[in-house]
Amino acid sequence: MIYTQALTVDSLWQSLITQQRELGRKSPPKMLTVVNSFDRALNLECASLGKHVLLSVTVSSLLPAPGALSCGLHSLPRMKSGDTVELFGDELRTGLFCISLRNYQVLDLSVEALGGDAFGRMDTERVVFLTRTCERFKPSVSKNDQSNPSLDIVNLKLTQSTAKYVNSLVPFVVNDCNRDEYLKGAVQGLVGLGLGLTPSGDDFLVGSLAVLHLAGPFSDLMAIVSEAINSQLEQTTVVSRHFLHFAVEGFFHSSVFKAAQAALVGTKDDVVTAFTELSTLGSSSGYDTLMGIVETVKVVHQHKI
Repeated sequence: MIYTQALTVDSLWQSLITQQRELGRKSPPKMLTVVNSFDRALNLECASLGKHVLLSVTVSSLLPAPGALSCGLHSLPRMKSGDTVELFGDELRTGLFCISLRNYQVLDLSVEALGGDAFGRMDTERVVFLTRTCERFKPSVSKNDQSNPSLDIVNLKLTQSTAKYVNSLVPFVVNDCNRDEYLKGAVQGLVGLGLGLTPSGDDFLVGSLAVLHLAGPFSDLMAIVSEAINSQLEQTTVVSRHFLHFAVEGFFHSSVFKAAQAALVGTKDDVVTAFTELSTLGSSSGYDTLMGIVETVKVVHQHKI
């Protein structure tokens, strides 16, 4: 048995831990089910939270994210899908490791609007700088991918769908809200579009939503986007459903928040630092999220005065 300490938890973990503490040590533990297991993260389902929300246990080197509990381990023992994890008020226990919950930091990963006076119209130099900085982190294409016609088709559809989505934002940013169905269709076209654990279309939407939450309020726009995303969650992966669910509610991975804020109001040094940090997420997720951030910032800065 490996023993370690919880370092940080988000508000979701904190709520569950508090519930278990109030029930007392003699009460049965809350049972969590393993969805998938990696060296640096263990993803779990909790029946009481619903099928679109995941809990995760992560190693100390990973940055804070919605639903994540960070512990002192540098790698996690692999577990099988369907295995159970027991949550008590003072520890999280599996047959392989035990995490003490006696002393940790609670993180708030929610995003609040910056306010209308925080930024103005973006000049051409700023647009070029953000675009070029983002492009620095574009993943390289392997020789196998270069000759993969299926991947070419996916990338073409991504280009078309992201452009449609960005164009659909403009009427709402300028308070000309008369294209609800066009926006809804554009959002639905991105959910689940792409490959991998978190498809590129989903990552793009997460980046965009971070900007819209910071630059808002855009109540009419967000209501349509939320409805469109929620209607399509079954069309994407279990991990993407989790991050989209929280993005709609205004909760983001810490590196997504930093990059969105830097793109909106940060200095050039802020942008480079935050973009570099976000770019390390996954094989292409960081870059796809950056694209969503940059393209949405352009719309906000050019039209929200």
